[in-house]
Amino acid sequence: MISFAIYFFFKKTINKNSLFFKVLLEFFSILLALSVIYFASESFDFKINSVKGNPISLFVFLLVGEISLVLPMTFAERYLSHLSDMRNQQFYQTLLGLKISPLRVILSKTIVDSLFPFLRIIFIMLFSVFIFKFNFTVYTFFVFMFLQFLAVLIFLLMALITSLFILRFNRGLGIFYHLQSIAAIFGGAYFPTNVFPSALKNATVFLPQTQVLLCSRLIFSGEKIPPNSLGILMIIVVVLLLIWKILDSALLSSLKAQARFF
Repeated sequence: MISFAIYFFFKKTINKNSLFFKVLLEFFSILLALSVIYFASESFDFKINSVKGNPISLFVFLLVGEISLVLPMTFAERYLSHLSDMRNQQFYQTLLGLKISPLRVILSKTIVDSLFPFLRIIFIMLFSVFIFKFNFTVYTFFVFMFLQFLAVLIFLLMALITSLFILRFNRGLGIFYHLQSIAAIFGGAYFPTNVFPSALKNATVFLPQTQVLLCSRLIFSGEKIPPNSLGILMIIVVVLLLIWKILDSALLSSLKAQARFF
């Protein structure tokens, strides 16, 4: 997240369009963000206890907060962005009238857009290994990718539910972005959730952001994912899937009826 902010700052202040400049700017923003995280962690003799009581370095804590939610949030954001564009151009109604799945069209565009954030995560991890002494195994990487897949599924389901409100009421996009930002903060992206009062701390346990960040930090600390965390994530997937299917079936017939007029 820090690296994204740095990237867009330089992109706005220096308007260059060459591919070389964009790649160079990308690498520079990653290195600068990792340098901030690394030297901030080295400045404090500070360890954060995991669920099992083992200490997690501040560098791992901040690094995982930087990379764990990028891909899921990109999927959700790009899906809703493409939906809004198609909706404004009445292309969504055209697809319904032609009996072509708008979901498949939007998902294909979203997957293409998500390739760049995926490569960004890979480069952040590689730079962390070769420059900032961050070690992980191939097994750790694949476990993390499995968790990312689960997180993408959850965020995408949340975006699908939000899209139904956008189609029905023509609003909901801004609220979704604000809620996602708040949930990321309270989920522990930048500080541990155990600093919250007990009531708030107990509530944040059920946020998918909390569980994704928690499990990711445990993975890169060499620990196993707690079964209750995986259970919470799977329950969230099932609940969101049921909500989406119920709302989608109730709304789809009326949208197809309206599509005849476009």
